[in-house]
This record gives sequence, C-alpha cells and structure tokens, in this order.
Amino acid sequence: MRPATVVHHLSPEGKPRMGVFFATDSWQGDVLNAEPAKCAELRWVPAKQLPDNTVPYTAAGINLYLDSVGIGLHGWPELASR
Repeated sequence: MRPATVVHHLSPEGKPRMGVFFATDSWQGDVLNAEPAKCAELRWVPAKQLPDNTVPYTAAGINLYLDSVGIGLHGWPELASR
C-alpha cells in the first residue's frame, strides 16, 4: 500500500473529517467490511467506473488520486471556489 491522496471533507451536517486514501497494484485475500451497518458491500471495480451509490467523499478521493492530486477538499463550497 502506498499513500494516494487525502480529502478534507465537510459533511452536509457540518461535520469535518479527513479521508486518507491508499493505492496498490495487487491484492491477495479478501477485503473486510468492518462497518456492515453502514456499508452493504465491498467489491473491486475499475476506478473510472464507480457505482452510482459510491459515498461522495470516497468518489472525490478516488478522482483526486486519478488526477494525481495529493490533497483536496470536498463539501467546503466557500473554500473550493477560491
């Protein structure tokens, strides 16, 4: 695993969080859904073909990674427009 990007996210409820994303070129074994009450399923998909129900800040982090951006904002409209 290698660092991919970081997202400073503000939820619609006004709660800030940091999302740290990692990348890998290979994986062995299963993935673990550590929050089954919050996440119905984990599966490998092409990064450019995310499911429509992908959590928005997760999609933002993946898009930042695809654009080679090391850190970015999501949900902070007053800052994002500067």
